[in-house]
Amino acid sequence: AVMMGGLGRDPELSSSEEDLESLTHKGICTDKSVQERLCSIWNRLHFLPAQQIDMAVKYSSEDFSGHLNTALDAWEQACAAIEKREEVLVELQSFEEAASDPARFFARGHLGSSVARLEEAKQRDKLHQALDQRGQEVSQIIRKIFSQYGDQVSYNGRFYQEKMSYDRTEMLYWLQQERRKEVLKPAIRTLHIELPPI
Repeated sequence: AVMMGGLGRDPELSSSEEDLESLTHKGICTDKSVQERLCSIWNRLHFLPAQQIDMAVKYSSEDFSGHLNTALDAWEQACAAIEKREEVLVELQSFEEAASDPARFFARGHLGSSVARLEEAKQRDKLHQALDQRGQEVSQIIRKIFSQYGDQVSYNGRFYQEKMSYDRTEMLYWLQQERRKEVLKPAIRTLHIELPPI
């Protein structure tokens, strides 16, 4: 192990690195370059520890020895496509935080005008179209991985194809709940009421 900073202690390992180190000791997934690629995939897709171990065991088996790099290429393509879609989703959330606020209808000047509403509609359509396009790219890669390797691509422990069906609606719902909580704050302070967590 490499000593860091002259402190005489080993660097702390991430959970994925610990899992790989354990598998290496068992003779599973011993190729360093493969380990690095797997770690990157797991971190980018926020794999759960059990998923990491299952994937390392599967892709280190003899059945995959001939096309391991091709399989990892496909997974890395999935990572890149999902990251691009998640970036658009974050952008849409930031937009909706302001654009779905009812208070804007009562604002003075340009913000409260019909022109502003048209601009919002155009920007919203643009973001939804971008999200749809990114989603199609992700779906194509996910289908390829499933058909060729029998794997379901997940993100944060959730199948990503399923996530894409709901995450827009879920995002808008939670924004609405957050806004509701903000509206109720004065009454909560006055009546000393605690709302359940959302």
